[in-house]
Amino acid sequence: MKRNRVLAGVAVLMVALLVAGLLVRERGAAARRPSGNPGAPAEFRTAKAPARDFPRRTGYTILPPAEGPAAAAQENPPHPLDAEIAAREARWKPWRGTRVDLNFTDMPLAEVLADLERRYGLKFLVVPGVDLARRQTTFKVMELAADQSIDLIFKMADLKWVLGPDGTVVVLEKDMDASPWAAKDSPELTAMETALEDRTRNRRQDEKDDKADAFLESVRGRTLAKEIPPAGVYDSLDTLQETVRLNM
Repeated sequence: MKRNRVLAGVAVLMVALLVAGLLVRERGAAARRPSGNPGAPAEFRTAKAPARDFPRRTGYTILPPAEGPAAAAQENPPHPLDAEIAAREARWKPWRGTRVDLNFTDMPLAEVLADLERRYGLKFLVVPGVDLARRQTTFKVMELAADQSIDLIFKMADLKWVLGPDGTVVVLEKDMDASPWAAKDSPELTAMETALEDRTRNRRQDEKDDKADAFLESVRGRTLAKEIPPAGVYDSLDTLQETVRLNM
């Protein structure tokens, strides 16, 4: 019994010594920790951030959406060929934008061109070797574009024409080379306009094909229950239209 009490006392003393050692160790560690964050381990401690004297920047700036001309410029950026397109349109403007009233009867072509220059401010250049004296013109139009008018006049006179770099119409014989007189457009502009023409032509063909397909679909499966008497082709087509209710 006495031995058991001695063992118990020794155990209590060892526990007390262990607790005292832990308390001393904790106090020493606490003395070494910074006062700002007493519970954090040393490898996770961070120094207090210094006071800022400038606004915080994130590296990204969100701007309000553009309005007015700026927004239009963003949605429709300039085309690389805009300057060339504008120059070409400036050359054509006097001819496409001018409406003419012409009424000539057996008038020499030279006088016709002089009348167009005098009344409408249009300019012509007749290439040496082109004989206008023997060409007479009978022509009447009302409110027709100038370029279309001269095109018809020169076709009737068996001549051709090109537009020069300054907007002057150069008159040539049909067998003459027009390249020395014509305005030189860049290959890029020429290719772009050719592509636009091809696209327009293809779209028109697609529209025709769609109409043809719609017509064939409308007649597919229909039968005729009416006898067509012997008659001319057009009369028979009229009867067919009335019977099947189709537009041809």
